[in-house]
Amino acid sequence: MTLRRLIVVSFGVALGACSASTVTAAQHTDCANMVSPVIVLPSAALLSVGDTLRLSAILGAHCPGGPTTAQWRFKSADAAIAAVDSLTGLVTAVDTGTTFVTAAATFDSTVIGASTIRVLP
Repeated sequence: MTLRRLIVVSFGVALGACSASTVTAAQHTDCANMVSPVIVLPSAALLSVGDTLRLSAILGAHCPGGPTTAQWRFKSADAAIAAVDSLTGLVTAVDTGTTFVTAAATFDSTVIGASTIRVLP
């Protein structure tokens, strides 16, 4: 029998403010200019090799109607540790170690946030 551990760390965030999908690129830019932080959820995760976890990203609570998951591109700093589907945010734990997965907004690649992914055997 294999025992798998999955520990997810997440911080309380007002998610309801960022759910609309009909916001224009100009409105997104306005929100980004308000210095709304990008929040990647969960902000940290502890996975075992072979585990998967779907990340999501939102602009901070000061940005009503922020981008949906389809408006983010995800990237792993080290795909040998944790690979990520760039469109869906699905992380797959590949090998032991720690890496970061970033989410960049499609409307402005400088609007970016990250999640720490630690993989155990």
